[in-house]
Amino acid sequence: MNLSGTGCKRQEVRVKPTPPEIEERVVLTREKLARLVSEFYGFQGSNYHSFVIKKGIFPGTEFGFYGADTVRRFQFAIVLSRIVFEKGLEGLYREVRIPPDVPSDAYYLNAVKLCLGLDIIKLNDKRFMPDSPVYLDEAVNALKRIRRLNEMEDTD
Repeated sequence: MNLSGTGCKRQEVRVKPTPPEIEERVVLTREKLARLVSEFYGFQGSNYHSFVIKKGIFPGTEFGFYGADTVRRFQFAIVLSRIVFEKGLEGLYREVRIPPDVPSDAYYLNAVKLCLGLDIIKLNDKRFMPDSPVYLDEAVNALKRIRRLNEMEDTD
């Protein structure tokens, strides 16, 4: 046996780095948003649907709650703006430029302006994309931003 290394060649094993797992983004449904919002308010019960409806946070629920419906960005802005007003945070608003893809006569314009002016919702390449779906991670981050604003307002 040759231990000096002169008689055997060392083999190098090269391993190709594998790309990190691509995380699949979860599309936000009304059901998931209702649960997130009720948790945001500290609601402990299982009937979170009626909680968000009675609280007046969800638009268009007077005819029924369709939990499997995908939440669009403009709908999400409306829900967030209702939370902002309920918490009294609208005074922290800073003027912003309206994205070109939000019509000036859209009924959700003020909700979008408020969310952008409070830096709750982020733009994607300077566009709001009102009809695009919202993803779960976006919703969680937006509610965290509202919570931070609320904490800042409480300390002032």
